[in-house]
Amino acid sequence: GISADDFPVVRGLGAQPVETPRPLHIWDPDGLNPYAQEVFALLADQHVVADIWLPRSAQLVLSPTHSAHVRARLGGAVGRDGFVRHVLLRLFMPLAVAALVVFRRDRLLVAWIRGPYEGLVFGIAARLGWVATVHHNPTESRRGGRFFAAALGFLLSGSTRVILHSDLLLTDVDRRLVAKTVIAEHPPYERWVAAYGRPAPEAHATTTLLFLGVLRADKGLADFLSLGTMLDASRYRLLVAGKGELSESDLRQIADSAVPVTLRVQRLPLAQDDIAAALAEADLLVAPYSAATVSGTIVMARSCGLPVIGYDSGALAGFLTEAALTGEHTPASLAERIDSFSEEPFETHRHGNQAARARAAREWLEAVGT
Repeated sequence: GISADDFPVVRGLGAQPVETPRPLHIWDPDGLNPYAQEVFALLADQHVVADIWLPRSAQLVLSPTHSAHVRARLGGAVGRDGFVRHVLLRLFMPLAVAALVVFRRDRLLVAWIRGPYEGLVFGIAARLGWVATVHHNPTESRRGGRFFAAALGFLLSGSTRVILHSDLLLTDVDRRLVAKTVIAEHPPYERWVAAYGRPAPEAHATTTLLFLGVLRADKGLADFLSLGTMLDASRYRLLVAGKGELSESDLRQIADSAVPVTLRVQRLPLAQDDIAAALAEADLLVAPYSAATVSGTIVMARSCGLPVIGYDSGALAGFLTEAALTGEHTPASLAERIDSFSEEPFETHRHGNQAARARAAREWLEAVGT
């Protein structure tokens, strides 16, 4: 049957719970990205009592205090067929959460949706109750397929509030959503760092430049690999870690690179231990993004003290200093900035973790209506 381990609800505890208009539920079907857990912990630390809905595969980064109460919303024996379990979790869990919004008048914060079905279910609930949705990817280049985009649009248009991580992205938001859009800082990955850490890199003769993330065109992998013919091979090493497949063009760039290239690429998302290992091995994260929204990878780098150099695109100017960003989106300008940093390091993050956390705590309290 289905146990509490299949789809746990983690109840946040606070010594002095704040009186919220109605109980808050956080929907997080993504078992790998710790983003929603960080939001949940941030609110729980401000004495907001909230539930977070997590899939069985979720790797918890929450403290024992935050995860003291774990229970399943859906129970009963369903036999041993894994397919039945999968269908129940995918179909009925969103309905169970939507019912709490519609019939019990609870509040819902949608951190992610996994597919069109969840967008449809929560979009209907949003028209009958209070739902806030995090709009991670307002730029066209980051949207999914046609049905996913339609379902996300349906959810966003019905939501009581749309949460954006930077006012620099407001121009990318559908003008019909602007009036109900609120800004809330992307939370630092404090609990993730505490759980997985980033030990100090071992001393070595070369500087390791890291590309970390999905191998999409807008992430700029081609520009990153171009550094292999522009930088001094005796001083640098390139490390590519992420989900996806290398194209023939990528493979040719790697073959032509004078700078050594290490690949840790796979079709499935990287495990948290693999992400932590890549961050620990790196001296500098390179972010040649052409259409960035707010990069969780950059927030993760800031959280563990790793400097970042990248293109000035999207909302990155709100997170990185002017010195860390190149206005010209070319590998040559990137190589020049990397050389400058290697010769005389400078601050790349606009805000430290403490300042970012204080701002995030204040803005998220306002975003969920407390």
